[in-house]
Amino acid sequence: MHKDKLSKKIVIALFLTITFVTFITLTTVYTLQEKHINEISIEEFEDVSNILMQTIKKDTQLFKGLNELLQKDENTISLVQEKNREWLFLYLFQTYQSFEEKYDITHFYIHNTDKTNLVRIHDREMYSDRIKRLTLDKASETLLTTSGIEFSMNHNFTLRVVSPFFDRGDLIGYIELGEEIDNITNQIADIHGLNIILTINKNIFSKKDYDIWRDDNLNNEKYTELNNFYIANSTLAKISLNKKLKNVLDSKKSVKNIRVYNDEIAYNVNSKPFYDFAGKEVGKLYVINNVTNDIQELRVVIFRTLSILIIIIIITVYFFYRYINKINSTIDKYMNKIEFNYKFEQYINHISKYLIYNTDIDIGINKALEELGITLGAHRAYLFKFKDNYKIMDNTHEWCAPGVNSELKNLHNEPTKDFQWWLQKCKDLKPIVVEDINNLPKEAQNEKQSLVEQNIRSLLVYPIAFEDKTIGFVGVDMVLHQQKWSKTHHSFVKITAKSIADMFERRLFENELQLSAKVFENSLDGIIITDADTNIIKTNDSFSKITGYSKNDLVGKKPSILKSNWHDKEFYENMWKELKDKSVWEGEIKDRRENGELYVSFLTIIMIQNSDGHITNYIGISRDITDLKKTEEHIRSLAFYDPLTSLPNRTLFYDRLEQSIQLCDRNKGKMALLFIDLDSFKATNDTHGHHMGDVLLQSVAKILTGCIRKSDTVSRLGGDEFTVILRKIHNKDDVTNIANKIITELSKTITINNISINIGCSIGAAIYPNDTQNAQELIKMADNAMYKAKTNGKNHLRFYE
Repeated sequence: MHKDKLSKKIVIALFLTITFVTFITLTTVYTLQEKHINEISIEEFEDVSNILMQTIKKDTQLFKGLNELLQKDENTISLVQEKNREWLFLYLFQTYQSFEEKYDITHFYIHNTDKTNLVRIHDREMYSDRIKRLTLDKASETLLTTSGIEFSMNHNFTLRVVSPFFDRGDLIGYIELGEEIDNITNQIADIHGLNIILTINKNIFSKKDYDIWRDDNLNNEKYTELNNFYIANSTLAKISLNKKLKNVLDSKKSVKNIRVYNDEIAYNVNSKPFYDFAGKEVGKLYVINNVTNDIQELRVVIFRTLSILIIIIIITVYFFYRYINKINSTIDKYMNKIEFNYKFEQYINHISKYLIYNTDIDIGINKALEELGITLGAHRAYLFKFKDNYKIMDNTHEWCAPGVNSELKNLHNEPTKDFQWWLQKCKDLKPIVVEDINNLPKEAQNEKQSLVEQNIRSLLVYPIAFEDKTIGFVGVDMVLHQQKWSKTHHSFVKITAKSIADMFERRLFENELQLSAKVFENSLDGIIITDADTNIIKTNDSFSKITGYSKNDLVGKKPSILKSNWHDKEFYENMWKELKDKSVWEGEIKDRRENGELYVSFLTIIMIQNSDGHITNYIGISRDITDLKKTEEHIRSLAFYDPLTSLPNRTLFYDRLEQSIQLCDRNKGKMALLFIDLDSFKATNDTHGHHMGDVLLQSVAKILTGCIRKSDTVSRLGGDEFTVILRKIHNKDDVTNIANKIITELSKTITINNISINIGCSIGAAIYPNDTQNAQELIKMADNAMYKAKTNGKNHLRFYE
């Protein structure tokens, strides 16, 4: 009963409101439509005004051009000079007719220099009168073409263009062309479907002029006299001038959107002042729009709008009354939802504070479970973790309501082998919802027995997931009565499980960060981290030890600070290309320490990208291998070079020989092998000692190296025996020239420690492939030739024969 009265009050209030809105709507529609009609009228009025002015301006330019043409006509000039009125009229009359037909010119004058009329081409009978016009006076004063609108003696508005008429620089008169404004306004009115009226203010006439005009035009239908004005020009051929329209046209002030009805036709009237050449207001320009159709359309719109609003009112009141109770129910629903959302947000804030800000994880979890249990009115809230690859589930945390027994100790490290239904649900990340344990499925009988032992009658469990893998579960249960779990219960348990999972993930991430930081700082390799623009943002101590730069020296700089200029541009281009293609580059690189010392490192560069594929960082891992490279170089030197002379040893000699033979085979070329044995070396060694002999061998090595080309190879096989591999020879003469140079240089006195020593050499030569195509045979041939050279007199060259 109370609700029905309330509903009726609401419906009545709604009805009154809608009625009021309907009234406002109709008023608004009417006002807006009226405004629209008036705006269109104003726009058309402004358009007509602008078109009138533009047409006058265009015609003015046209008349000026016609005047210029007339002034260039020699016949016209001659007739004006002679003051021959009749011949001038006859000569120009056809031109006037052409002007009138093409350009609507209604007046054509030739004036004398004293401003008396010589001839009117448009009115043959009238001449010799003195012309009193401002445009003529201005043209006479300035001797320039002058134009403007003037009010003529026949009380018409006329556009006049007056030009001085010269002959060889002497003024001989004036040419005047004119057009009555009636022509222009009639054209505009016809094109735009409007009515245009020009009124003339009576105050511009002297009493004498007015009386003359009135007598002349008393019965002229063209003119209509009003109190303050008379109508000089009008397109209102089919419109009668009723009293209201006459009052509007007789107004001394300009009017704007005055509505006038004439013979059931509605008009909007707008006006503005009309000025003559001197800028004097001589009358008004009126534009009259027929708005009858617009007003009829307005009435139709209002009727339709009213009809639609009445239908809407009836339907709205009906449905509003019918569904008022449903609206109240919806409001209650949303209020409950708002209250739930507020409560839910408060709960999230609380458990987040417990799980994030508590340094002791156990305390944080216990507080979160307590908040969950109290909020949901549960009897127990707990957390289980899975262990040993899901073989064990451990009840690690629990909250119990007052008077409810704890099961924490009883469920410590509980085997899962008998609870496969429960385990599978958790692995599938599905909630376990039990409102009555008697309704558990057959495959959950073991679970049912365990729940009965714990006096549990209803429970709700949500798995805890980390990286799509179940690590445990959070649940609440009821032991004193059964519980029908609502969406609210689900939301709170689910968000608790999610929050605990986030906490585990955050703690794991923090531990990984700490471990990464320890590895970074304690690594023996130098580590450098840059941003996407290769600006250094972090380095470790090992990197500072390797480079000699402190961390402060490096942060903000680019790795190019270490550049040694040892590598060419191509090396770095290939490095960056491989890094871009594979996201990693590794290799040996030679850089420069802070003290300028070069060092070699084995560098690994890793490009780091985010999930969108954008580069975020580069990581460089550098290991100093300078000492290792020196050791490798030393071992290589011992393996392939003679320690006394630094020349290639026997091993490297055989390798170079094989390479030379392969080159000859590939290019179909020739090469030669020289075997050199020093003459008198043993005597020098015995006389001056082994040390002197060693120094002498070093000097010989330098001399031999200086006698050959860069592509050739000098080797020491042992003792005082040397070989020379001559690549790319053409004939024996090439070999002879180099061998003779060696003999000549070694025949010169060598001074060591102020002791002059004279030695010589015997050289044996064999040519590949002329002598043989086998490397070992080539060696034997050159060796045999050398012994023959030594046997046959020494200090000369002998080819193998």
